[in-house]
Amino acid sequence: DGLNDVAAHDFFQGSSGSIAVVNGMANKSLTAKFNSSEEFDEILVFRIYEDSARTSKIGEANQVTVTNSTFNIQPSANSIDEGDSVTFDITINNVTNGTTLKWFNIGTAVAGDFVENVNSGIVEIQEGMGSITLTAKNDLTTEGSETIKIQLKPNTIEDIVLAESSNVTINDTSITPPSYDTLEPDVIEVNEGDTVTYTLN
Repeated sequence: DGLNDVAAHDFFQGSSGSIAVVNGMANKSLTAKFNSSEEFDEILVFRIYEDSARTSKIGEANQVTVTNSTFNIQPSANSIDEGDSVTFDITINNVTNGTTLKWFNIGTAVAGDFVENVNSGIVEIQEGMGSITLTAKNDLTTEGSETIKIQLKPNTIEDIVLAESSNVTINDTSITPPSYDTLEPDVIEVNEGDTVTYTLN
């Protein structure tokens, strides 16, 4: 049916352990990790055994389907000029409202190339959507084109890539102002009504 069994790495708590029974009751919480979009949905079957060898089963819960999420990042433009902004729209299915993800720019542009002075951050997902907007700084420096490429990761200890955007090019539209060594007056003394002229060298 296209479903795979879950493994220990699919949950922060692992796939086995002990559980304490107090006054005839017990509970156990499992938190599913984000995985790559290539995975299928998976089936979780929770069983309780009396022994660590798992030979004496005393209970089994109903199956739970762990639905895989899919991610997409779409930039609003393929290239921008310095001074312009680009927005990366994120769409995700099967996540809870308020889920946060970490984003990183893995392109050649650095934090100082943006008005926001950031090159990474946190994005919150609501109704399956989120967005990241960056504005290229008009830095008045000739330095060549640069790129922005956004990478998404879980906002947890997991270090897996959930999705990457395409490259956005920042066109270098500014020119470094000419530099001058000296500013010289044509005279060192003038009378009232006379003119002094300054020359940049």
